[in-house]
Amino acid sequence: HPDGLSVDAAGNVFVVSYTCGDDARSQLWVLPHNPAMPAGAGFLAPRLVDATFGGVEAESLKDTLVVRTANAAAGLGAGDLLLLIGDDDAAYARNDNDDGRVLVYSAASLQSVLAGGGPVAPTRSLVVPAQIPVGSYPVGMDFWPADNSLLIATTTGSILRFAISPTTS
Repeated sequence: HPDGLSVDAAGNVFVVSYTCGDDARSQLWVLPHNPAMPAGAGFLAPRLVDATFGGVEAESLKDTLVVRTANAAAGLGAGDLLLLIGDDDAAYARNDNDDGRVLVYSAASLQSVLAGGGPVAPTRSLVVPAQIPVGSYPVGMDFWPADNSLLIATTTGSILRFAISPTTS
């Protein structure tokens, strides 16, 4: 169930895949760009980036976002990957293990996976569930270009804006 695509500067495509329910197998993958082909024309075999998410329950992966420009004030480097975890069923009571979290994967750890290494763990959490209003479930994210704050769209129609820093979460 691929969803949440993003592409880095080298043409590698990051994809989240999840299934809902008791048989959940959420995973973060990368389709490495084939250097023998023009950008977007061919990929090497998919490589698993993560399936355990640092022990965070991740039944519903929503989106990925590649950091294009280093943001030292936020502790983000160019090529870092953000992963948005949400919740598919607002009918359930709020579960602070999975209702809105943004994980960061460093560019260096992603390069390890691209070079043939095994799956990696997230470097840190950038947004945690306590920062998402109760009853709002995240569905997408992007950076606000004027100040590199992080925007998160929710199921309630709200757009949350986070001024991020190296000490966020």
